[in-house]
Amino acid sequence: MKTYVGKRLFDIFLAGIGFVLLLPVFIIIIFIIYFDSGFPIIYSQFRIGLYGKKFKLYKFRSMVVGAHEQRSVIVQKYNLGTNNFRFIADPRVTRVGKILRRWNLDELLQLINILQGDMTFVGPRPLEEHWCENNNYKIMINELRPGLTGYYQLYSHCTNRSDEFMRIKLVQKYWHEISFLTDLKIIFKTLKVVFYQEF
Repeated sequence: MKTYVGKRLFDIFLAGIGFVLLLPVFIIIIFIIYFDSGFPIIYSQFRIGLYGKKFKLYKFRSMVVGAHEQRSVIVQKYNLGTNNFRFIADPRVTRVGKILRRWNLDELLQLINILQGDMTFVGPRPLEEHWCENNNYKIMINELRPGLTGYYQLYSHCTNRSDEFMRIKLVQKYWHEISFLTDLKIIFKTLKVVFYQEF
């Protein structure tokens, strides 16, 4: 199985340093979210990790309170399918949420998931439960820990039904290429995308 002790040690080291250095940023984000739209500050959702383990994925809240309950209304209004729900102008995203999402700041709390061992820095995007019914995701569930960034997170910017096909292909690509050097390349590419907005 393609898991390495070195990868886990790297995760703990980098996530620990990152959490300490970013703590002032976290505090600022907390206050900004509170004054913009109140509590809760943190949004959590169950995802499926390695070996099918269910875990809570943490994010800073970037949508209005009760956004999940509005999902069906938005799907009908914009004539969206369940597998291509993502779209650019989601009306549920708050003013602050737009900024957080643009710079991926809402996902910084996943450093906690990395420290807990539920996630890694580089790996496939965490799966929602309904995706696990697809046998094509067995590699993700049995071989790979979900990642904060990865090939899919970097290159999947479409909002159509090819998302699922793309995800599977990019997961397989990472599984075949997995190495410490590959992880470093993806991390540096992610930083470049975030800072220069090369979407």
